[in-house]
Amino acid sequence: MINVLGLNIHYLDFFAILWFFVVWVGYSAFADRHQGESLVSSMHKHRVNWMNSMIRRDDRLVDIRIIASLLQSATFFASTSILIIGGLFALLGYGNKALELLNLLPFAEHMSLDMWIIKTLCLLLIFVFAFFKFTWVIRQFNYSIVLVISAPKLNDKDSSSEDKENADRYIENISDMISNSGKHFNKGMRSYYFGLVAICWYLSPVLLMIFSIVVVLVLYRREFLSRTLKFLE
Repeated sequence: MINVLGLNIHYLDFFAILWFFVVWVGYSAFADRHQGESLVSSMHKHRVNWMNSMIRRDDRLVDIRIIASLLQSATFFASTSILIIGGLFALLGYGNKALELLNLLPFAEHMSLDMWIIKTLCLLLIFVFAFFKFTWVIRQFNYSIVLVISAPKLNDKDSSSEDKENADRYIENISDMISNSGKHFNKGMRSYYFGLVAICWYLSPVLLMIFSIVVVLVLYRREFLSRTLKFLE
C-alpha cells in the first residue's frame, strides 16, 4: 500500500494510473510534434488556402460564420465538461452506495472507500483539464474572428509589395491561430477519450492499462492512417 495525501492506494493501482498518464502524455507529445503527414498538418494547409482566398474578398461574413460554427463545437464540449465535473463532485458523496453496487459485480475488483475517492478525483482532474482546453479554444476562435475582420483586402493587380507582405503576415497569423485552436481542441477531445478509458479503473487496474493502449492505437490510426487523411491530402 502507498499513502497519497492520507489515502491508501494499492501498488498495482498506483502503477496502472502512472502507466495511464505516461501513455497519454507520451502519445500527445508524439502526435503534437510529428513532422510527417497527419490530420493536423493537412488541415493547416487547407486553412492557409482558406485565408489566401479570404483576404482577396470584400465580404468576410461567410468566414466569420464558419469560425463561429467551430466555436459552437468547443462551447458544447466546455459546457459538457462542466456538467461532468458537477456530476463527479456529487458522486464523491455517494461512495459507500456506489461501492456496494460495484462490489456486487462479479468481474469488478473489490475496492476500499479510499480507492473510490482516488479514482473519482483522477477522473475529475481529467475533465477539468478538458474544460480548460476547450475554453482556451473558445478564446482563440474569438481572436480569430477579430483577425478576419481586421485583415486588409489584397488586390493582386494594384497592391504594392508592402501590401502583399502585410497580407502574407495576416494569412500566416490567422491560419496559425486557427490551427493552434484546432490543436488544443484535439487535446480536449483526447481528454474525453482517455476519460472514458479511466472509467475502466473502477473495474480493474489491469483493464485500465490494456484500454490505455487500445485508445492510443485508435487515435493513432485516425490521425495518421485514416481514409480521412487521404481525402485531405
